Amino acid sequence: INSCVKAKTVKRLVFTSSAGTLNVQPQQKPVYDETCWSDLDFIYAKKMTGWMYFASKILAEKEAWKATKEKQIDFISIIPPLVVGPFITPTFPPSLITALSLITGNEAHYSIIKQGQYVHLDDLCEAHIFLYEHPK
Repeated sequence: INSCVKAKTVKRLVFTSSAGTLNVQPQQKPVYDETCWSDLDFIYAKKMTGWMYFASKILAEKEAWKATKEKQIDFISIIPPLVVGPFITPTFPPSLITALSLITGNEAHYSIIKQGQYVHLDDLCEAHIFLYEHPK
């Protein structure tokens, strides 16, 4: 964020967040909006699969919101659910491990997939491009 300010040409920062930043809580809500955050106390207490990822994404995004407000940078957070699609890493990304858990029998991930929300990597990339190209 400091580099964006220093460059003096960056007008908007598009941040890739995670559904884990808003819907990890004891009771699911019927509707989520920009005021919703996952319950960090619940995450720390339960230590469910992915808990460290959820906590780090929440803390990072909250700091990004704070810093961009202070530095007056337009900040947008994209909150994708499980991301699926081709990958270039030598091992399966955690989102694909979760998405395929019913097939692989990885029961630790069943509580995550029951929500049934997925986005293809290509669509997520298109969303980022759209937000950069359409400022309003």
